[in-house]
Amino acid sequence: MNLPSLSIPEAVILIFLSAAAVTDLFTRKIPNLLILLFLFPGGFLLGPVFLGRLLLITLLFYPLTRFRLLGAGDVKLLSVAAGYFGMNRFLLFLFAALLSAALPSVILLLRGRRRARIPLAPFLLLGCALSCAAA
Repeated sequence: MNLPSLSIPEAVILIFLSAAAVTDLFTRKIPNLLILLFLFPGGFLLGPVFLGRLLLITLLFYPLTRFRLLGAGDVKLLSVAAGYFGMNRFLLFLFAALLSAALPSVILLLRGRRRARIPLAPFLLLGCALSCAAA
């Protein structure tokens, strides 16, 4: 079985989302320091394009925090992922992540736990791994 080779940005975002998934699972928060640590390699590797993608996704997804549909940490994770992946690849990543998060969400709904919150970062990590494998 041949494993897909990862580019440097893919490897960086996988490491980043792994750390975020662990902290989100245990603390339900994404530390700002973690976000900052992964902004620097993206800015260095990809330059102004990285920052433009980051800003675009932040502006698109931040309003969802006002309705409590996403946490602010989730928006930051999505923004950094978009910065590393690019827009086409980001859409594949987002689709895979949200599709993987749908199953536990439906189970919680069927059990009558409508207000239950699930950490999104582990599903973002899964979406990232799936999009890296698909590319």
